[in-house]
This record gives sequence, C-alpha cells and structure tokens, in this order.
Amino acid sequence: MAQREQQVGEVMLLGTCVLEGLFPILANLSMRVFPPVLFTALSALLAAAAFACILLWSGGWRRIPFKGFLYACGVAVFVVLASTFIFVGARSTSGINTTLLLQAEILFTFIVSTLFLRETWRVPQLLGAAAILCGDIFILFNGTLVLNHGDLFILLATALFPIGNIFAKRALHLLSSQMLLFLRYAVGGVFLLLLSLLIEGAPPSAESLWAHRSLFLVYTFLILVGSKLFWYGGLKRLPLGRAVAIISSAPAFGLFFAFLFLREIPTLYQFVGFGFSTIGVFLIIAQSRLTRPLSDRGTSPSVYEPI
Repeated sequence: MAQREQQVGEVMLLGTCVLEGLFPILANLSMRVFPPVLFTALSALLAAAAFACILLWSGGWRRIPFKGFLYACGVAVFVVLASTFIFVGARSTSGINTTLLLQAEILFTFIVSTLFLRETWRVPQLLGAAAILCGDIFILFNGTLVLNHGDLFILLATALFPIGNIFAKRALHLLSSQMLLFLRYAVGGVFLLLLSLLIEGAPPSAESLWAHRSLFLVYTFLILVGSKLFWYGGLKRLPLGRAVAIISSAPAFGLFFAFLFLREIPTLYQFVGFGFSTIGVFLIIAQSRLTRPLSDRGTSPSVYEPI
C-alpha cells in the first residue's frame, strides 16, 4: 500500500510538471490578446469560484481564523502579484526565456530563507546558487548586451514567490490547502481587478472576452486548479526532497511545449543557461534532502511551490 501511494504521488507530480510546463506558453499566448493584470484577475476569480465549489462539495468549508485570513492575504499579495509580473514579462520575451528564468525561484527561495528564516547554507547549496545565477546570466545575455525588460519582470516575480510561500506555510497550520487557495485567488483576484481598472482603463468588450474564453478556461483549470491539486496531492505522499526533484523537470516540458506551440528553438546560450540552472537546482535540492531530518520534510518554511 505504501509503494502504491508513492507511485500515485509520483504520477501526480509528473502531472504537475506537464501543466507547469504549459504555463509560460499560455502566458505568452494570452498576452497577445488581453491586458495582463485583467487576465490574471479574471482567471484568479474563476479559480476562487472553482475552489469554493470544491470546499462545498467536500464539506471542507469551515470558520476562517483571523490570523489565517491575514496570512492568506499575504499569499495573495505576493503570489498573485508575482503571477501578474510574469504575464507582463511574457509580453516582451520568448516562451523559452520565461520557462528557463522561472527556475530562479529556487535561488531566491534560499536567499529569502537565509535572510528571514536564518537557515544556513552549505557548500553544495552555494555552488548550486552560483550555477543558477550563471545560468540566468547566459539566458539574459543570449548573444547581446541589451537587457530585455520582460526578462527582468520575470526575475522580479521569482523573487516575490518565496515571500508568498512563507505566508503560505504559516497559513497551512490554520487552514486547509483548498481554503488557502480559495482565499488566495479570491483576495488576489479582487485586488488585481481594481488595479486593472486603475492602470489598464476600460476592459475589453464582453464579446472579446467570450471569443477567447478557452484561454481563461485552460489557464484557470489546468494551471490554477489542476496543477495545485496535483502538487499538494504529490507532496502529501512523498518526501519534500523527492517531490521538488521531480517538479524541477518542469522546464524540460516547457522547452518542448515552446517548440511545439510557439515554434521557438532554444539558442546555444539558452541551452547552456538551462544546463547550469538544472545542475544548480539539483545541487540545492540534493543537499537540502540530505541535511534535513525526515521529520522536518514537508514542513520547512522555505518549501518551493510551483506557480
């Protein structure tokens, strides 16, 4: 039975990898037809409605502690705002760059955990962080000294995700994962909708929104709902180190989907950057898995969470 549960967890995490690999492609396609803040806001509200239905159907609707609500608001501000930055950046860069630069979240996770959570770094982790940094430099350079502001927006987003995940880990002591996701999307969606009206002006017509409804539905139910349910299900069944090691293969799926849907072929610089970043991610993960006691796995505040 334990082996069966482990296999189910591995399949769920591989499903997360496939769905997360689609994220940069969907971001690139959606930004061709929608304002980024509005698209993120409406998708988040649709996801909130989906999780509300899940809570009602499963009987998981409970009284929300005030402290849990505050933590959920912290998650909404940092994670949903970071997602918006990714959509803004995806408008000005390639799907491949978006896919590869998202690996910088691992680097910023360990920086944040060191500065704010006083976690110690070991030599393999430092080498891993340096490798990810070198990989990002190759990706940003890509044969020219001109920086793409879209790439910088994506890097900024990866720096915000770990802060949101700190709030998420604290919130999960008080709320179920479904309730946290409902609050994250509901609060974040309302915040971004108001922000969109302020900075993006009048929204597109109802006819335009309806004509591109498939983008909203695919992004919402595959990325915001399906990916998260698979991630939490896999994380529940597997040790943290193994779970993160599996999810780290998502960029490989992103490269495949970028070629399949966007007809983008990685340059030599992007290949080299991908290699450095992948080595760095595995150095950090392997060392974390070796040095963290088994009882602590899955409870560390610096746990990486896919977008």
